[in-house]
Amino acid sequence: MIMVRPTIAFLPEQILHPQPPPKPVPQQAPQQTSAVAGVTPPASSEVVREIPVTKPSAGLWKHTFAYGHQIDINVSPSEVYNYTTDFNLWGTWHEETERVELLNSSQLGHDKDNKCYEDIKIKVPVVGYAKDRQEWTVTKAVPPSASNGYKGVWVIDGHSIAGHDNHTVIEYRVEPSKSGGTTYTRTVRAENRLIVAGYGLDSILRSISHNAMVKLKKELEPK
Repeated sequence: MIMVRPTIAFLPEQILHPQPPPKPVPQQAPQQTSAVAGVTPPASSEVVREIPVTKPSAGLWKHTFAYGHQIDINVSPSEVYNYTTDFNLWGTWHEETERVELLNSSQLGHDKDNKCYEDIKIKVPVVGYAKDRQEWTVTKAVPPSASNGYKGVWVIDGHSIAGHDNHTVIEYRVEPSKSGGTTYTRTVRAENRLIVAGYGLDSILRSISHNAMVKLKKELEPK
C-alpha cells in the first residue's frame, strides 16, 4: 500500500497544531477455497489445528500416509463422543460418505466389535470420482466418564471390500477443553497401493478431514 505524505504549508497554526498522518486502512486477506473439496475453510487457521502423526511402515509396493486434526467444540465430551461414534451420523459431517450400512441393527458403532459398511466417493483431479466400499470394525471404545476424567477414545480398523487393497486405522479422542467444552482429535493412518501416491490422495483426504472437523463443530454447537 502506498502512503501519501501530507504536504505542510508553513502557516503559524499548522506549526503550532500539526495534524497526524492518516491511519492506514487494514486490508482483509482474501478467502481461500479448497480446490480439492470445493469447501471454503474457516477464516481463522486456529479453528482447526493440524497435528503430527507418525506414518505406519510400508509393505512391498505400498504407500503409507498419516495425518491428524484437532478442534475445540463448545459441547460436552459425551455429546461429541456419542455423535462421532454413531455410524448412522457419519454422512452429516463427512462429505465423502455416501451411505452407511449397519451389519447389525443394534450395532450403531458405540461399542467394541461393532461393524459397518461405508460407501465413499472422493473427487480426484483429472481422474474424476473414485468410489470404494469399506468395512469398518470398532477395535476400541472407551466413552468419557467421571472415572477417566471425561477422556474418551474410539478406534476403528477398516479395509476395502471393493478390491482396492487398502488398510486404514482411525482414532477419535475427546477430552475437556480449557474453555469448558471439548477438545476433539481425529487421526488417520493408512496404507494403500503405491500407485495411489501419484494421484495425491494424501492431500485430498487431509483436506476432507479438515472440512469434516469444521462441519462437525457447526453440527454440534448450539445455533
